[in-house]
Amino acid sequence: MKTIRLRLEPQFAAAGFNFEARSRAGVSPGEPRWIDFRNASTLLSIRYIPREAALVAEQLDEVSGTCREAATTLNSPRSLEELMSRVDVFVEEVERLLISG
Repeated sequence: MKTIRLRLEPQFAAAGFNFEARSRAGVSPGEPRWIDFRNASTLLSIRYIPREAALVAEQLDEVSGTCREAATTLNSPRSLEELMSRVDVFVEEVERLLISG
């Protein structure tokens, strides 16, 4: 999550999103980890779901009630390079989500 946050936080700030909250550090291994950002009327939540090995971003417009999502499944990468490649795909999907939002 730290790598994803570091890569996306400048884009979030440019889009008017500020850090709001995150899961606490001592969460058990099977529990999702998350971090939330918010602007005036939109919540943007990034989650890692260990049981599904998935990265998920949800953008919820609280005025219109619409929710848009980007997700990437990690699919048991066999190397750090494969893992980072999947993280790259997720970061690109979240960037597209921000641009189209």
